[in-house]
Amino acid sequence: MKTKKSLWMSVVAVSALVAGTVPAVNAQCSRSAASCGAMMAAGSGSKTKASAAARQDCPKCGQEKCTAACKAKAGKACAPAADKKSCTLRKGKAQAACPVMGGKIDKQFYADYQGKRVYFCCADCIAAFKKDPTRYLRKLQKQGVSLAAASQTTCPVMGGKIDKKYYADYQGKRVYFCCGSCIAAFKKAPAKFLKKLDDQGVAPAVVCPKCGKIKGTSGCCVKPAAKPVPVR
Repeated sequence: MKTKKSLWMSVVAVSALVAGTVPAVNAQCSRSAASCGAMMAAGSGSKTKASAAARQDCPKCGQEKCTAACKAKAGKACAPAADKKSCTLRKGKAQAACPVMGGKIDKQFYADYQGKRVYFCCADCIAAFKKDPTRYLRKLQKQGVSLAAASQTTCPVMGGKIDKKYYADYQGKRVYFCCGSCIAAFKKAPAKFLKKLDDQGVAPAVVCPKCGKIKGTSGCCVKPAAKPVPVR
């Protein structure tokens, strides 16, 4: 009986493959062609189960592991490792070269744009960047560069250098000032001064709702996310 049943399943599988109703078996699929053929013959519900068995989702991004969709998810590269059997999440590299001239960056020359800090090799390159920021940001993106967040250095009210003992928390953001008088001015029109920071490309620090500390700092109760590791 077993021999007849196995023979029948093989015949069904071969017939289905010839008819073009069963896709080629993926190398990752744990099922044999015969069992896949038998399931396909049983109905569409079984077809779904067979597809699910062959698919392996990346636990980091939820897309099918090591596919183009997986690589594009959330702007992070999820690519197969050297053995082509695992996915690993890789972060972008730090900026080392000027996007305008290509020389080594000097961190005294920088511009803040849309909450990100871009470094240059000289002051002339800052001026060039401001004329067409999108062009140079796209260039850095193609190079796989992950830009650092622009931190606040000047008071949004008076424009002076900030003193971190003077600050105000507003809608989960911490804004620093040069003196106590500027805090009072900010509280009268917070939207006005937040827009000023945004126009400068500065993103205020985020306050942790649980402990009141700056999120991600050593004093915060929320531990930084663990570094991604290869998934095997």
